[in-house]
Amino acid sequence: MKYYNKFWVIFILNIICVLVVQLTRTDTKSSYAVTAMSKVVKEEGVNAIESSGLVPTNNKTLIIYNDQSTPLVSQASQLKDRLANMKIESQLVKDIDLYQVSIEQYKAIIIMSDDWENTLGNQLYELIRYASNGGNLLFGVVPNSTEGFYKGIYRSLGIMTYGSYETIEGFQFEKELMTGSKGMSFIDQEDYDNICLNVAVDDQCQVYMSSAGTNANIPLLWSRACGDGNIVVFNSTGLGGRYFAGIFAGAMTVLEDDLLYPIINAKTIYIDDFPAPQFNIESDVIKQNYSRTVKEFYRDIWWPDMQKAASLYKYNYTGLFITSYENNVDEYHISPASNFEYYGNSLLKNGFEIGLHGYNHQPLALKGYIPEKMGYKAWKSEDDMVKAISVLNNYAKTLFPYAKLTVYVPPSNYLSPEGREAVVKAVPDLSVISGVYEADESEYVQDFTIAEDGIAEFPRLTSGMWNDVTTRLQYMCGITMYGVFSHFIHPDDILDEERGKDADWDTLYTNYTELLKGVNNAAPLRSLKASEAGEALKVYHYLKVELEYGDSYVKGACDNFYGEAYFYLRTSKTPLAVDDSCVIEKADKKNGEFFYVVTVKKPEFEIKLEDK
Repeated sequence: MKYYNKFWVIFILNIICVLVVQLTRTDTKSSYAVTAMSKVVKEEGVNAIESSGLVPTNNKTLIIYNDQSTPLVSQASQLKDRLANMKIESQLVKDIDLYQVSIEQYKAIIIMSDDWENTLGNQLYELIRYASNGGNLLFGVVPNSTEGFYKGIYRSLGIMTYGSYETIEGFQFEKELMTGSKGMSFIDQEDYDNICLNVAVDDQCQVYMSSAGTNANIPLLWSRACGDGNIVVFNSTGLGGRYFAGIFAGAMTVLEDDLLYPIINAKTIYIDDFPAPQFNIESDVIKQNYSRTVKEFYRDIWWPDMQKAASLYKYNYTGLFITSYENNVDEYHISPASNFEYYGNSLLKNGFEIGLHGYNHQPLALKGYIPEKMGYKAWKSEDDMVKAISVLNNYAKTLFPYAKLTVYVPPSNYLSPEGREAVVKAVPDLSVISGVYEADESEYVQDFTIAEDGIAEFPRLTSGMWNDVTTRLQYMCGITMYGVFSHFIHPDDILDEERGKDADWDTLYTNYTELLKGVNNAAPLRSLKASEAGEALKVYHYLKVELEYGDSYVKGACDNFYGEAYFYLRTSKTPLAVDDSCVIEKADKKNGEFFYVVTVKKPEFEIKLEDK
């Protein structure tokens, strides 16, 4: 009888072990049911603003723009959006209508008008007087003339002498304008062709940014006291551009003595076409350099190195599943490939996740939406798109039954309104769509926001394996503006002449790891999968905050508070948490001067500011 009982105990234990192995085979580390973010995002947020007794400091900002300049109209609109991201209230006004506005009601004024002679005119003297009386004034674009009114106020801007307009190839940071930027330079002779005015500034100016390359060392962004207020000058063009968002955020922080603004706090990496059938090809380059087939190279070298980088530098991947490279938009038949399960299961066992990319690589759009030069086939109807994505989603579920598929990235960055609706219909668990932050023509461009249907619009900011100057500028702007690193990798970079630049894998991998280390040095962002980053975006999007600034403190109260919220604090003082309501750490621990990451743990919090 004892032997019989022992037999059943051993049998049951073995069954339990088998079940545990099966459950963890495709989902070892990533819970997919309970994540760190789902613990933070509760059903109802806590509201503390009304009961806090806080006396909020006025943060209203006026943006003055030239409505006769299409670029400046666009840039002014984008700056208004960026201020909304920072939870700063703002209003737009045409430069010709400025005389109708009572400017004293604003905490800060941004001038996005280059026409000082014909439109701003005498209002420039009123703006200088506003700053002298305690206002904060940001000149966001170089004027198109140095005649007349420029001559009347240039000394108030800290300019001692000025000369001709110059074309510049790049810039360098003399101080920490963006987090992690001190001492860094960005030179791009091909793509960067902004202009500036050749000036010299006085000793009272704090220069944060100057020109680099040809015509180097011209001050581009500086601050200066003006009576009881502050003036910041951006002596160039492009401040309102999307990839200058971080520079604009930095300029706003310089404009204020102390500034606290919310961030998403997330770093995440997408892997294009992974899993995919693409590895069943041949390459003479791979065979000669690595004595392997393409399939063996990715299995033995590429993927182990990518896992090693993620582990060493604390990153998470979201692999984007695609089943076919056929151009068929009429019938949807999947040919199973062994690497689908191999790489998919490996992603999940590492604690990463699988997102959806497409049944095939034909973007979801009807005829006429995508430029013909791209060579894609148009889908006949929205229903056909729904069917194709449903085939992909259902097949992925059969392969990875314990993985929740919530992320979609459109092929080649194209997604029409009909295509977006098709994805929503075909993927019931969809929570994140990741397009791009900036692009040409009709690509799916996004801001970091939550759409009306509740989907997190979480764009990718950077791509590739190269740690080049453009990529560094883009990721630093994303980190400073949003507290986000959102990156996209193509596994076939080594096979692509344009993206890979004929480099070997060791060179590409070294660049990639340097890129990851650079991001880590700029700020201690949380390593999240794309689905978790979407949840983090929701926390940031719905957060409401009011702030009270004093000479030696910042107090805050939040509504829609879901357990934790994240902020950057820019200050030249030493910030200290008054109690356990928040935790403060320097963003760039090596070279940082002014930026701190504040983790708020209670809906009411206070930071003490001590003079250094």
